[in-house]
Amino acid sequence: MPLPPLTDTALAPSTSYCYQVRAIFRQTVLNGTTSAVVVFPSGQTAERCVVTTAAVPSDLTPPVIGSTVTPTVPDGSNGWDTGNVSLAWIVTEPEAPGSLVNTGCDEKSITSDQPATTYSCAATSDGGSAGPVDRTIKRDASAPTVPMTCPVGAILKGSTATAGWTASDPANGSGLATASGGVVALDTATVGNKTATAPQARDDAGNTSATTTCSYNVAYDFDGFCHPIDMGNVFNAAKAGSTIPVKFSLGGDEGLRIFETGYPKVTAVTCTSGAATDKIEELSTATTSGLKYDAAAGQYNYTWKATTSLANSCAMLTVRLVDGTSKAALFKFTK
Repeated sequence: MPLPPLTDTALAPSTSYCYQVRAIFRQTVLNGTTSAVVVFPSGQTAERCVVTTAAVPSDLTPPVIGSTVTPTVPDGSNGWDTGNVSLAWIVTEPEAPGSLVNTGCDEKSITSDQPATTYSCAATSDGGSAGPVDRTIKRDASAPTVPMTCPVGAILKGSTATAGWTASDPANGSGLATASGGVVALDTATVGNKTATAPQARDDAGNTSATTTCSYNVAYDFDGFCHPIDMGNVFNAAKAGSTIPVKFSLGGDEGLRIFETGYPKVTAVTCTSGAATDKIEELSTATTSGLKYDAAAGQYNYTWKATTSLANSCAMLTVRLVDGTSKAALFKFTK
């Protein structure tokens, strides 16, 4: 009986097999190919070995790598994302899925600021290799900050003054797209508490800083009282019922509505024994209290009608202006 042909359905590919031939003449077919002719004398046997051919690969193409980034387009400027970003890799291998091996293809969720960072995905299978495929993501969700500093203490009305500011972008941010610092000219045209506003800063991702302000105070050029009143710890001596001229300068005519409500104010104080006293050399003939501006002298004159009830006592006269500044002087009254 002739040997059956050796085929791939009977034998495993790329494997060595041995067999005996007992015929005088034998022709063997292996994988559809006729082997050499074998001739033996009658009754003799011989052993022959063959190696089957390699199997034809069933996977002829490498994997395919795709990716999905959400959001699909960066929502900031210059390619920056200003919110959370997710990255998902899609690797397909339909011909031999069991042979697929991925490298670096994990899903990513970017929830913190970071500079430009590249993520890579590569894959291999029986069909070959693909990649690496790169996706670069940069995230900056933090706005710049702009601290601002105003001068401490009163600023004289009409003077030149500025407030300084500095801008900075947080770590891992995109960097400033605007100036990093400067000054703002302050409004000193009128007195009172005021607010200065710093310019907004912007970074390369398009984030803008919150509004930053600082407060300052503009005051009159009020140094205190002029002659005939002494300041400090000196008691100005006068007769109760006298009209005392309280003179002072504000550097110009600021109108007559310069006193804060409730001022000038008179309060009783203790007459300090041994304290210095100075008699007021100049009194007014006015019969009531009142304020006027003397353009020729460049001074304000508040005529204070001290009541007779102040006899044999001491008092303090306080003048507070609408800018919040105040000055005071001590008085000692006789009967």
